[in-house]
Amino acid sequence: MKIAKNVSNLINRCGVEDPQLVYDNKYKEILFSTVRHADSGDKKTLAYNEMIQQFTSVYNVDFQFAANVEDKTFLFNEDNNVYLWNEQG
Repeated sequence: MKIAKNVSNLINRCGVEDPQLVYDNKYKEILFSTVRHADSGDKKTLAYNEMIQQFTSVYNVDFQFAANVEDKTFLFNEDNNVYLWNEQG
């Protein structure tokens, strides 16, 4: 993913490696997956909700790739597992 130079520098200084972004069409959220210091296993996903214009959640979920199909968001991790994001039940 290509990131603007200043943003990239800020992310690198914070120790974030390989950030990923995806937009959840159903809930109008931007998901930002970070890996801080890959050896530590500190992997988090931060959610920003456009409707209320606030960060809403931090999840213990990481992904290396994401795909939107209609109103569903699928997350793929480094172990080739696929997760359907934000489904009830």
